[in-house]
Amino acid sequence: NAAVAGVFLHGSAADILYERTGAGFTASEVADTIPLAAIKHSARKK
Repeated sequence: NAAVAGVFLHGSAADILYERTGAGFTASEVADTIPLAAIKHSARKK
């Protein structure tokens, strides 16, 4: 389950960056956006 959650959050973080900047971002930027993706999806469940 942890691997599935990790892949989901990684993809969600990339989606957030793509919406903000378009194509062309670094792996570090994706990693930095993972907490935002986690907050976005945890807020949806409440």
